[in-house]
Amino acid sequence: MLKAIKKKMKDQRGLTLVELLAVVVILGIISAIAVPSISGIIQKSKIDAVRAEAIQVLNAGKMHLTAVETNTTLTEDQLESYLENINLEDYTVTKNGKVLTVSATAKVGEIDITIQNATLKTLNEGDWNPDDDDNITIGTATNPTDPTKDDGDE
Repeated sequence: MLKAIKKKMKDQRGLTLVELLAVVVILGIISAIAVPSISGIIQKSKIDAVRAEAIQVLNAGKMHLTAVETNTTLTEDQLESYLENINLEDYTVTKNGKVLTVSATAKVGEIDITIQNATLKTLNEGDWNPDDDDNITIGTATNPTDPTKDDGDE
């Protein structure tokens, strides 16, 4: 029986250099296609995380203003007890009438994200795609004040 196994092993041939080269080329093509796709997916997920954090900050502002209705602009220090692990920089929540807005900045890789006076509706419906200069700007420079145009995030 041992002789039969040895004879079978002698008869087996390995892969040729051309076959190995073909496999390497195919793997190279697959990785050239996959790597940019995966990095784009990772970047989009990080941008979505910034959006989620901005919504968290806005909701923390709502909770704080429910308990303490005196302030119209809330800073990071006032909201820190409601939030954990927020990567936004210089965030504030402003209440103007019934409208609550959030302002913040963030950086995702080379992309600068600026959120200015954004309501919940603006955060959800805004264009989160970077422009040609790798910037994303969500919201407006002025604070919305018309409660009839409120998006229901009282």
